Order: sequence, then structure tokens, then C-alpha cells
Amino acid sequence: FKDLKLRDQYSQVSVSGTERIGNREAYVIEAQSVDNKAEKLFFDAQSGLLLRRIVFTKTVLGKNPEQTDFEDYREVDGVRLAFTIRVSSLDDNHFGTTRNFIEVKHNVPVADVKFDIPAAVKNDEK
Repeated sequence: FKDLKLRDQYSQVSVSGTERIGNREAYVIEAQSVDNKAEKLFFDAQSGLLLRRIVFTKTVLGKNPEQTDFEDYREVDGVRLAFTIRVSSLDDNHFGTTRNFIEVKHNVPVADVKFDIPAAVKNDEK
């Protein structure tokens, strides 16, 4: 889970101030990723948890920002994880998705059959 290893993802970081994210005060970190993307990270001033990440991808039309909000943190095996993750494109269309996790388990054996292509899909490919 890459968001647990932020230090490895950035070549440059600096604190640029504070902002409110909803009802939370957050430290704003401006960063340059190792793949040369500009990012802003917002960490809750009280808990230290990542509340928001904005990634600016360079395109021929300029920088395209994508915002990810992390909510509903819960402890799983001693690690606090966001159980709601909202991803929004900040362009004119504001397209977005929300992922809500019901349960997270670490290092649980998974039977190989879970990765088999369902029969209905196999039949459609013929």
C-alpha cells in the first residue's frame, strides 16, 4: 500500500502552510514525486493522518489536477487505514469515484480459484 510509504515517493518536500479540510486543520506539504509530478499533501494537524492528496499531471493543455480525499480511518492490525477514498478530477467535468471498504484484512490466504475467470465470461469470449 503505497500511501504507507510516502517518504520513498518524493525527491523534494516542503511545508507550505496550513489549510482547513472540512472541519480539520491540515499541514500542507508541497512535494515533487520521483516520477516528476507536482503534488500537494494535506496532513491532519492533530492526528498526522493524510486527509487529501492533489496530483498535478502535465498534459498538452497544462496541469491536470486529480484530488484524492481519505476519510473514515480505522485501525487494522495496528495500522490506521482510510475506509473511504474519494478521487475527483478537478477539471471542468469534476468526474469522480468513491471507494468504501467494508473490511480490510492483511496477510490472509486467498485460494487461487478466486482469480479464475468466471465461466460466464469465458463463454462470452468464444
